[in-house]
Amino acid sequence: MFCMTEHEKDQQIGKLAEEYSDARGKLNHVTEKLARFQSACQIIVNPQSFQSLRVEEGKLVFNKPPTQPTGNLDGLLDHSQLKEVIEEKQRLAGEVQRLRQRLVGLTPHLF
Repeated sequence: MFCMTEHEKDQQIGKLAEEYSDARGKLNHVTEKLARFQSACQIIVNPQSFQSLRVEEGKLVFNKPPTQPTGNLDGLLDHSQLKEVIEEKQRLAGEVQRLRQRLVGLTPHLF
C-alpha cells in the first residue's frame, strides 16, 4: 500500500486545486456563452426586435428602444455550434465534479 508523505499530499492537493480552478473557469466561460445565446434567442422571438433585424458591417443587428444604441446578436449559434457548446459544458461539469470529489477525498476537513 502506497502512503503519501505530507509534502507529496500537499503537492497533490495544490495540483488538483489548480486543475479544479482551471476547469471551473472553462465551465464558467461556456456557461456565459450559453447565456449570450439564450439572450440572443429571446431577442429574436420578440416580434418588434425580429422585425427590425438587419445586417450592418457583417453583423446581425436589431433596433433597441430610441434611448439605446443598436444591439447585435453576437451570441447566436448555429445548430452544430450549440451542440458543441452543450457537449463541452457537460464534459466540463463532469470534470469539475470528478476533481471536486478527489479534492474532498484529500481534504475532507475543508468541505
